[in-house]
Amino acid sequence: MIYVMSDIHGCYDKYIAMLDKIQFSDRDTLYILGDVVDRGADGIKILLDIMRRNHVELLMGNHEYFMAALLSDFQLPIDCKTVLDNRMLKALKLWFDDGGKSTFSTFLSLSADQQKQIASFLKQLRFYVQIEVSNQQYVFVHSGFQNFSLKRSLESYQKEELLFCRPHLQTVYFPEKIVIVGHTPTFFYHQKYTRKIIKKIKSSILTVDALIQKVVCWDV
Repeated sequence: MIYVMSDIHGCYDKYIAMLDKIQFSDRDTLYILGDVVDRGADGIKILLDIMRRNHVELLMGNHEYFMAALLSDFQLPIDCKTVLDNRMLKALKLWFDDGGKSTFSTFLSLSADQQKQIASFLKQLRFYVQIEVSNQQYVFVHSGFQNFSLKRSLESYQKEELLFCRPHLQTVYFPEKIVIVGHTPTFFYHQKYTRKIIKKIKSSILTVDALIQKVVCWDV
């Protein structure tokens, strides 16, 4: 089976509970559409779990993107004695304001090797994935395709265009592909979608609820 989750945001217990519920095994594949860190307390714990698994792929979300960019400015390892300049302090404040305080606090407690492994892991995350299941093509991406045009190739989109936008549910992104995104809480579109998966097959868009109350899956 192929499964998709998104925006777990530090909820390690719910993440593990979902894996248990679907009886996830080495015969399955799980794609996580970004944003496993920040806001909740256990984002680092989720990252370390994903890094140990061969059948789970994390795509880049805007929170991983910001974390990776910030860590690239630091000399690893970082600890409580690390001296920060004003630019780093401002970057940390922005991260903390968006829920990164618990992530950074846990990161400080890691060993030097673990810090470097996480920083390296974040840098190699893909921004989108294309797969085919039962003759249907799918595109997985964190937020959608900003400045979308059918004339553009997937490779032409800038990183920021894939991480921060809010998709239009009526837009036909790709006539022969179904786009699956996270990022935007489904209630953003209408209260009736709260904790539900939005399926707009005619417009080729499927939005995974950020609270991971549901999971998308296909037989392969």
